[in-house]
Amino acid sequence: MLINAHCGQPGFEEQQKENARKTVRRYYEDDLELDLIEYGENLNSTKRFPRFCAAFLAQQKLYDPNTKAYGDYPTIGMHVEVKDPEEKIILSKLYTSEGLFTFTSHSPGEHLICLYSNTTAWFSGAQLRVYLDIQVGEHAQDYQQVAAKDKLNDLQLRVRQLLDQVEQITKEQNYQRYREERFRQTSEGTNSRVLWWSAGQTIVLLLTGWWQIRHLRGFFEAKKLV
Repeated sequence: MLINAHCGQPGFEEQQKENARKTVRRYYEDDLELDLIEYGENLNSTKRFPRFCAAFLAQQKLYDPNTKAYGDYPTIGMHVEVKDPEEKIILSKLYTSEGLFTFTSHSPGEHLICLYSNTTAWFSGAQLRVYLDIQVGEHAQDYQQVAAKDKLNDLQLRVRQLLDQVEQITKEQNYQRYREERFRQTSEGTNSRVLWWSAGQTIVLLLTGWWQIRHLRGFFEAKKLV
């Protein structure tokens, strides 16, 4: 599963939007490995994809030109919208300037996350700074909430955590096998293309040599040199 997070706010300049997107991409590239997908024995026999959970802690700050700093404004909200690869909306909700939102994905592919402010036209020209703390897999689970909901004691909660960690390790291993299989197929495809390219070059050279010999023979015969 690939997740793209897009941040935006009405009135933002394009460069500010691109900087926000780069920041989110940096979070993804440095801290995330979201392709935890369970694959079959080969790429043509894909199993049913397991559920995937992700948690995002978002905080929005508004720039104050008087203090020349970003401050907290509780009246400013943030609308969060998450779409799956089929453009179906998984989550669409309005949060305050700081909050936690989670979603569980049931399908593989690129997920789009759009964050935008609900500020009015009075704030339309202001600069907003968005902080994102992204957690995936078992790290996205709130085990205190799970313990309270399922009425688990400390030992049962620890067993649940261990089971989630084992499941995560299994997904990692399946993903590594998939990457190894994909790398092998890429290598075989590259070798095959190189072989066919070499064969094509050899054929072209042979045809060119045959044409040159025939042309020179005709030239010498026309000049009565042979």
